Parts: sequence; C-alpha cells; structure tokens
Amino acid sequence: MAPWSGFIDRVSRRLLATQVVRLMLRYQFGTALLGGLFCGAGLEFFMNVWSPRDITF
Repeated sequence: MAPWSGFIDRVSRRLLATQVVRLMLRYQFGTALLGGLFCGAGLEFFMNVWSPRDITF
C-alpha cells in the first residue's frame, strides 16, 4: 500500500508539473510572440525616426 501510494503521488505530482510547464510554455510563447511583434514595430519606428544618417557627432 505504501509504495503504491507514493508512486501514485509521485506520478500525479509529475503530471501536474508537466501541465503547469505546458501552460507556462504556451503562455510564454504567446507573450514572446506579442513581445517580438511589439519589439519589431518599436525597432522599426526607432530606426525610421532615429536613422544613423540624422545623428551628427
């Protein structure tokens, strides 16, 4: 009884961990995608507004 309960507890904990990791990865992927889009747009805007030709040293 004790080994089986420990095994089931370990397996359920591992399944919960994989679910949490999967959710985190999905959320992180969506956040990274949105962040990449925003960063790309911001970088494009920055490069268009502050082009190196306009900067005089």
